[in-house]
Amino acid sequence: MRRELNLSGPRPRPLTRRGGTCCFEKHSAYAHGLKRMDVRKHPCNAPAMPPKLPADPALGRAIRQLRERRGLTQEALATHAGMTFGTVSRLESAKSAPAWATVRALTETLECSFSELAAEIERQERAQ
Repeated sequence: MRRELNLSGPRPRPLTRRGGTCCFEKHSAYAHGLKRMDVRKHPCNAPAMPPKLPADPALGRAIRQLRERRGLTQEALATHAGMTFGTVSRLESAKSAPAWATVRALTETLECSFSELAAEIERQERAQ
């Protein structure tokens, strides 16, 4: 059963977000990433996606340190964590920032807790 949108009535007031104008208060920025029009087919200039997060070199060094302590290669870690070798390589070399699911998969594969990972990151930051 398909619902029809009620488009009658006054148009909601525009919002300003991150330098762009968002079409309606009810929309999130993610809704605009796929469609560049609002529900009334008005053009929208809201940012399509949030900016990429910068990679954290200390996180990459911490992952490498924990991996080497457990005697794993990048290929083995990637295989057991369900990701590609390139993903592990980019994380360790601080060329990309991981998603939360990636961090969880890595900690499970490395058999370490988040607090152990955080402690290793702090050690890596102090070493720099």
